[in-house]
Amino acid sequence: MRPKINLPGQFCWSTLMQLQKRFYQLPQDHCFIFGPRGTGKSTWITTHLPGAYVINLLDAVTFRTLVAHPEHIKAIVAANPNVHQYVIDEVQKIPNILNSIHELIENSEYSNRQFILIGSSARQLRRQGVNLLGGRALLTHFHPFMAAEMGDYFDLNQALQNGLIPLVVAAKEPREKIAAYINPSSEFNIIKNKWLWYFLL
Repeated sequence: MRPKINLPGQFCWSTLMQLQKRFYQLPQDHCFIFGPRGTGKSTWITTHLPGAYVINLLDAVTFRTLVAHPEHIKAIVAANPNVHQYVIDEVQKIPNILNSIHELIENSEYSNRQFILIGSSARQLRRQGVNLLGGRALLTHFHPFMAAEMGDYFDLNQALQNGLIPLVVAAKEPREKIAAYINPSSEFNIIKNKWLWYFLL
């Protein structure tokens, strides 16, 4: 049994995410993974899918290339025939890329590929009238920590005060991290995301 410890200030973000076993199960089919920022979606992918081709739209060069030519994703897939899984992280940044993903899914030449699309909000994409692949990709959700996932590290008082979003749990100053997380000027706004109301208030 692991010793009871106070997480904030003792673990960096990446260490915490590697220590904790998450209950999320990746489908075998194409899928979206939606969840609030800071829940560990990207870290989970890096840990569990080391052989995947990851396209991170937070990378400035990658973003500029694909925002100008979203169809370039098709050239990437064609040039990597031995790669089975493709991850597009922060997919909401280039919604038009989903049209090219749709084409790839419909192309029988790529029937053995899996496309995993990570974003913070399905609602944000729907409001823009974005193609969510017409049922060709499952909608899954990556939630903040559950008490059972944290095991002996779970602290009820800290959970009630600060919530269970991993980014906050791992922070040295969790209340300040929450204030930054829900800053109205940030891209991820408390008014626009029901998960923040549920887990932080």
